[in-house]
Amino acid sequence: MDTPFCQFGAKDSLRSICQGLLSATGNLVHLGVSSAPTKSALSYNHENRSYELFEKFFHHIIGLYHAPKHRIGQLARIKAQIKILDSTTISLCIKVFDWARYRKTKGEIKMHTLIDYDFIHRYFYLCLMSYLNRRPRRNRISQAVRNLAEETTLLPQNLVFPLFLLPGENKKEAISSMPGISRLSLDLLLKEVEQCMKMGVQAFDVFPCVPDELKNQTATYSYAEDNFYLDALSQIKQRFPESWLMTDVAMDPYSSDGHDGLVENGHIVNDKTLEILGKMAIAQAQAGADVLGPSDMMDGRVGFLRETLDKAGFTQVSIMSYTAKYASGFYGPFREALNSAPKFGDKKTYQMNPANVKEALLEAQLDFDEGADMMMVKPAMCYLDVIKTLADQFPIPIAAYQVSGEFSMLHAAAQNGWLDLERVMVESLTSIRRAGAQVILSYFAKDYARWYKTTRS
Repeated sequence: MDTPFCQFGAKDSLRSICQGLLSATGNLVHLGVSSAPTKSALSYNHENRSYELFEKFFHHIIGLYHAPKHRIGQLARIKAQIKILDSTTISLCIKVFDWARYRKTKGEIKMHTLIDYDFIHRYFYLCLMSYLNRRPRRNRISQAVRNLAEETTLLPQNLVFPLFLLPGENKKEAISSMPGISRLSLDLLLKEVEQCMKMGVQAFDVFPCVPDELKNQTATYSYAEDNFYLDALSQIKQRFPESWLMTDVAMDPYSSDGHDGLVENGHIVNDKTLEILGKMAIAQAQAGADVLGPSDMMDGRVGFLRETLDKAGFTQVSIMSYTAKYASGFYGPFREALNSAPKFGDKKTYQMNPANVKEALLEAQLDFDEGADMMMVKPAMCYLDVIKTLADQFPIPIAAYQVSGEFSMLHAAAQNGWLDLERVMVESLTSIRRAGAQVILSYFAKDYARWYKTTRS
């Protein structure tokens, strides 16, 4: 009677055979790599080490020389032999099977026709399951353990609530495309800030709704002494000195052209815009702003504003640069809220192409070198990869703006009964935080704080 080519307990154990074969074929770490043996390397040449190990592998598992010559008997024998293997060896065998099946599809090896290899392969997987000592579901079995294992935590203190300011008193204008959000006069806006502060939201980004009659080509009202926006900033800081007050530095709310920069002969003029932004920044700093948000996307504006602020003695005022502000289709409701849409053309000559991420790294490096204290990605939900990239590359806080269109589309879906608004609110904000944003500007800020107080406090 023929003796088996290799048996359990022999000098060449099954584990060592698998390790040797996978190592020889370059597949110990990754299957199907280019260094795997070619057809010629696996020709039926018994002097070839790879083929010898391959033959040993199958002889070892199947006991080929004295296995029964019918399928049922073979499978029963194979099952019996697999059951005495350890989990590491089974894992290695599965890798060999994966490698062999891949090479078989390439026509580079032949397998014994009497054996049901797919069945054996599946049975190996089933046997491996019996060795499982990692069961991730154990950490999801109850709400208590899910809370303990939670990797990403989003607090109301991580959120910035954007607010829209109207001139006058006792004015509230609902924004039709942004459910639950209104333009507010200062007296009502102060009450809104107070409510948010009590719920844990401490940061606010205020945007002015400037009447058309106060707009001109050079945005001079942005730094005028009688500017209702500047007066409101002062009153907010006086009433809530512990708040963190952010402002918008760009020409579009004040420009008759509706662009973020100065328009000359149909073009946005970069360097002349910086002079206007510098005057705007000083006026906002004098009014009590804690952080300025240059959203204009002009080249060199962070360095220019930092130098301008420092020379005027405002070294404590921070800059949160709109570093990667994309030319997005998600800004529509915001432009309705401020009536600030461009009067001609679009903003693609200064806002970024949505297809680009390397460009975001360039913009971020420039803003970082020019002295930005924080850097923002806008919009957020479609640009989580950009948030992640900047968070991994730079040692300062990364912010993200969940913009009006992102907010409104979730509301619209919820109003149609397609989504659970509260659930997707939490999920969307958590995803932005998980991507690496330490600061999130969102119109959901107040709603999230209310949810958090109810469910987590």
